[in-house]
Amino acid sequence: MNRRLLYRRARAPLSLMVTVTVAAGLFAASMRPAGAGKHAVAQQREPTVVRVHGAFADSTGCNGVVKKLKRDGYPVLAEAGPLRGLRIDAAYLKDLLASIDGPIVLAVHFYGGAVISNAAYGAGNVKTAVSIDALIPDKEESAPILADRFPGSTLGDALRPVPISLPDGSKGTSF
Repeated sequence: MNRRLLYRRARAPLSLMVTVTVAAGLFAASMRPAGAGKHAVAQQREPTVVRVHGAFADSTGCNGVVKKLKRDGYPVLAEAGPLRGLRIDAAYLKDLLASIDGPIVLAVHFYGGAVISNAAYGAGNVKTAVSIDALIPDKEESAPILADRFPGSTLGDALRPVPISLPDGSKGTSF
């Protein structure tokens, strides 16, 4: 048996898990409050699924799930976060969310959990978030702090801050 076949088989359960998890989030976002009449159904629209990637991936990381959701009639955006630090990445996502009309379901992986914890705060159109292996920090926590909390994690070693110049001329940090 060749490696390619083994790799494909190993990925299938994760793809299924992600699809089922996102479907559960979509179901939760589409629930109407009790007492909403038949007219509410006619005005209802499918939520936009916004896929927020992790720190060691890009927006193409879940193409299979995106295709399945689109085939089922859901509008989907695969956010291409800049990966320039939590503050910058959250501001970028917050602007993206503000540009979307209608309800939103966030589907996040790993570092994307930290990004949405900041970006979705106060966004009234975000109905639910589905986390797949995501970091969800409390106030004043960061990915390196969370990584240090769990023995054996190699995340902290992989996050090496690099000073960068931002478009407005100010200084920032990229991981």
